[in-house]
Amino acid sequence: MPKCKKCGKEGDVNSWMLCVGCTANLIAKIEDERFLSKREPIVIDWDQSFHLEDIPDDRCLKKITPFDAPKYHGDYAKTYFLSSFRKPSPIKKSSSYSYLFTDVYGISDPPSYHQELINEGYFTAASLEQVLSYMKIPELKTPLKEYGLKTSGTKDVLITRLLENTSPEQLEHYLPTFPIYVLSEKAKSFLDEHNDYLLLIQHNYGLHYEEYDMRKEKLKLSFSNIIWSYLNELLITSDSCGMNEYHTMSFFLKEEGNYSTALQVLLKSLYIGSSGAPNAYLVLDHFPKSYIKHEMLEYILDDISVANDLKDFNDIFPLALLDQTYKSVKLPFCICSRELFEDIVGAGLNNEFDEDHFKKPLAEDIARFVKSL
Repeated sequence: MPKCKKCGKEGDVNSWMLCVGCTANLIAKIEDERFLSKREPIVIDWDQSFHLEDIPDDRCLKKITPFDAPKYHGDYAKTYFLSSFRKPSPIKKSSSYSYLFTDVYGISDPPSYHQELINEGYFTAASLEQVLSYMKIPELKTPLKEYGLKTSGTKDVLITRLLENTSPEQLEHYLPTFPIYVLSEKAKSFLDEHNDYLLLIQHNYGLHYEEYDMRKEKLKLSFSNIIWSYLNELLITSDSCGMNEYHTMSFFLKEEGNYSTALQVLLKSLYIGSSGAPNAYLVLDHFPKSYIKHEMLEYILDDISVANDLKDFNDIFPLALLDQTYKSVKLPFCICSRELFEDIVGAGLNNEFDEDHFKKPLAEDIARFVKSL
């Protein structure tokens, strides 16, 4: 699977070898006002490497190669689009739609696509109450004042007050001049039928929907079993000693309601992260010891941040699980002492994990480890 050349994250990348997030950041920087001045522009060839920092602040960009939008992802894209409009909404101008519609799901023209789905019966005209729920509170207060009604209360209270004390004809003048739409029963049925796509979208399991469809067709398994088998495959080929995979497994198991096993794999992820083993290349490639000390500290501090997730398991944590973790996880080395690791676990369970608190003792453990090299 390709990696983003900026952040190193695996997944879909464009022709610039950037993921969606890094591309969005790049485009946002390019579109910064300082690049939109009318002074002499700079021509950029995206086939050559460059650094935005090298572009003078008083110049603007003349040529930008468009983002290579992916192909339209069919029902997967439709699922994401429909799920994004659970609240009353009009057809908007292109710039008001999320860039994800185009850059990730291949919907090249969101407003036209929105209209197409309306024509196909996936959206229907909103009721008066739904139109009022689309409006902002100041907009609701205007007719309330005009008709001598109270303007205090929550949005739902204001809407109820208008519906009970005015007629549709009286409110017509205050409503939006453009149509407002809501999901139809057809759309709701479609989303129910494609709930597995929704789960893929909502949770970053790293499984592309086309591969998910292939596994579903071939293996005839449930969504949960497909995801679990996929995560176990990732674990076997992990380049992080299983740290990232165990963390994802913990999240998945927690969503499934299996808190006991979720806790077990979360503890494994934390133990591996605190060991420094996922970043063994720093040691194996013989970096200067001063560099190893600094980098190891930063990496481990980042890796043990999963301790924050332990707070959800405080009521079911058995002390014997620590011994079980030490015995079941085999690592090439472990920088963090057992005493310090248990302190990290305790802080996480009690919702008291503070990264700064563990910087000094971790730095001391790392110094002892580096000295032994």
